Amino acid sequence: MSEQPHQLRGKQLRLYDRFFQAGLIALPYLTYLGLVGIGVALIYLLITFRRSRLDSFTRNGLLLISGLMVLSGLFAFDRGEAFLQLTNYLPFFLLFAFLPYLLRGAERLEELAFSMVVTAIPLNLMALGDYLLRAGWIPRQIRRVPFVKWIRSRPHEGRALATFGHPNALAAYLVILFGLGLGLIVCHNLRRQAIARPRRFSYPAWLYCGTFINLLGIFCSGSRNGLLVAVSQLVLFGIFTKASRAIVLGGLLGIGGLGVGVTWLGVGGRSQWGNWTDESRLVIWRIALDLIRERPLLGWGLGNYKFLYPSRIVGLNLQETYVGHPHNLWLMLGCEGGIVLMFAFSLWVGYLCFRGVKALILQQLKPIDRAVLLGYLAAFWGCVAFAFFDVPIFDARLNVMGWVLLAGIYTLVSDASDPSSNMMSKNENRGVIDQDE
Repeated sequence: MSEQPHQLRGKQLRLYDRFFQAGLIALPYLTYLGLVGIGVALIYLLITFRRSRLDSFTRNGLLLISGLMVLSGLFAFDRGEAFLQLTNYLPFFLLFAFLPYLLRGAERLEELAFSMVVTAIPLNLMALGDYLLRAGWIPRQIRRVPFVKWIRSRPHEGRALATFGHPNALAAYLVILFGLGLGLIVCHNLRRQAIARPRRFSYPAWLYCGTFINLLGIFCSGSRNGLLVAVSQLVLFGIFTKASRAIVLGGLLGIGGLGVGVTWLGVGGRSQWGNWTDESRLVIWRIALDLIRERPLLGWGLGNYKFLYPSRIVGLNLQETYVGHPHNLWLMLGCEGGIVLMFAFSLWVGYLCFRGVKALILQQLKPIDRAVLLGYLAAFWGCVAFAFFDVPIFDARLNVMGWVLLAGIYTLVSDASDPSSNMMSKNENRGVIDQDE
């Protein structure tokens, strides 16, 4: 008997779902290969479904933001650069719009989070090795080894980079995994306490290692922002959960110890906590505010801040003659895209997050599903918090992760508010799921 069309499409969807999952796992290690896997899955979704799975309000908001970016590019200081910078936005908008076809239900989101958290353990061990090899007490005989010499010659002395180009990018990635891991631990504890049908996969004991080892990686990166974000994530779990109080307390004690280590031992010469925003950072922000005042509506064009910065620091005693962006996402959107774009983008993302928080407070999901949602919200909060002092979208890995997290939040809340949509997705994939079981 020939297979039904929905069964065949279900098998294909499952295959490309695996491409997507493999791409996420590969991102921190083999970035381009990971992006290819994610891109292949996205192309399949575009060809198969042709229309996004977003509701009209969310879809129209995304189209409005895209239109404002294109309009800003038409009046940019450098049009070529402005339209080139659209590659940091539009493809990821498309990914967000079609991901709900893959992120079908809390169980799938839980499985994705688990695979990313556990397979990132080697990344944290690499960060530890990087930090140790760059330490000042390494004997000279070891420093002469070519590999060690190469490690020590990399920029940002004393701070671990692992596979990332900047220590802050490494820390931004690790706080995402830390938030996801905390959500998984809460799921695990709830499942042990409840009498329920087990999921299709179980957690090994080293899930705890995969979660809390991220604190070690953040320490090795020397990112003070990373430590603060991790503290705030633990506070979020303390507010919204009761099952993880011991875990939150243990995590806070661990972060406190790392904070003492940073202050006492120092990481890459960054032991001074008080000098959080140095003079150059304040100048960078002030220039961005001046640019917003001069072109408030459409801005100077995406990516154009770096062209305007040199002329704005003439006469100032600054060593940095090149700055690629204002080190704040909202200031960057305001000066490069205009305040209309800045507010539209902020309100649109804020609305999606508000729906997620509302679903938690009103308990619109099952307890385990709420734990998954909280993990994704805490991880996305890591992206937002880092955006106050840096712009992570220029690292494709962080950009992908941010949109995957937001798509996961959107899908969980949408499926909870529209059970028929969730049931349709389950029916479409029932054949292949049954085979897996």
